[in-house]
Amino acid sequence: MPPWAHRRGRGRGRAFLSTGRAATGPALAACDGWVALASNFTSFLILSSVFIVDGELEAAACYAAGLAGSLILLVQARWLGGAPTAVVLAALLLAGGGTAVNVALLRASQTEELQASAAWRLWRGVLGATGFAMLPQVFYLSVVLPASGAPGGAAAAASWGPAAAGLALFAGLALELRAGRLPRSCWELWDVPAWTATLLFMLEPLAALASAALDPSVLASASPASHLLAALVTGLQVPRALLVGEHMWATGTSWSTAFACLQAALVAAATWHALLASALTALPVLGAAWLLHGIAAAEGHTQPLQPIHRIAAVYKQQLRPWQQLAARLRSTLRRQRATI
Repeated sequence: MPPWAHRRGRGRGRAFLSTGRAATGPALAACDGWVALASNFTSFLILSSVFIVDGELEAAACYAAGLAGSLILLVQARWLGGAPTAVVLAALLLAGGGTAVNVALLRASQTEELQASAAWRLWRGVLGATGFAMLPQVFYLSVVLPASGAPGGAAAAASWGPAAAGLALFAGLALELRAGRLPRSCWELWDVPAWTATLLFMLEPLAALASAALDPSVLASASPASHLLAALVTGLQVPRALLVGEHMWATGTSWSTAFACLQAALVAAATWHALLASALTALPVLGAAWLLHGIAAAEGHTQPLQPIHRIAAVYKQQLRPWQQLAARLRSTLRRQRATI
């Protein structure tokens, strides 16, 4: 083969790649496909550190793999021109910092000493600020904007007002805590990023259902098998979360599993498979009943709802300081009204 043939082949390859980037990038930006990638990246980043601290190394490895996969997809989306450069650069920096912190945690002989260090407190603050910024931003881009009928794309990506408001709220609460005006039991920085990661995972199926309600043709082009695969991935984590009594983990995985089954049922109903839709609707109910019965039998309980009671007790314990704070604020308002 003559040398000019190789050059012609490379030229055609570059032209093909350029054409693909020109066609795919605007479509990806227009549908804001990078928002789900950034949301998943944030959740994986936070929860990988959370599970290392909790000693759940298998779960931490799964979320670390998800972190790497979402980062690769974000970089690919930026190469196609469908993701903001600032988001990808921030993701690369956060992924590097998270990897360094997690490796240090795994290598530390005294994990408690490392968690008490200034570097660890700084990283917890970074994760808390990231979660507070991403949660309202993702909600705005994936639910509010589509519901309002506003155009997406570059104009939507340039609107970072919700993220700025979330950061301002995080800074205000942190200053109130440092000043002693908030009880420390009401505001644990480590619980905050974990909750934002859980809420980001819980927001994703709601955003998908909202987009399907606005454009029902999306359901006809989807497959129930893809949603069932997502239900399987999260559903396999529910037994472990209930056994260890981790309320945030149990809440997030149960919610995601139930909504993935609901999405699969809606797709089946949209394609006129009524029997399959009914079976998919009943699947999470039957699965929950079988799982609760199995866990109760393994723990020697006679009541199948004992794991739920354990999770509810943790919620009640965490809500008690907030209820006390709300009662204190109400009494302060009453005194101010009485003096007027």
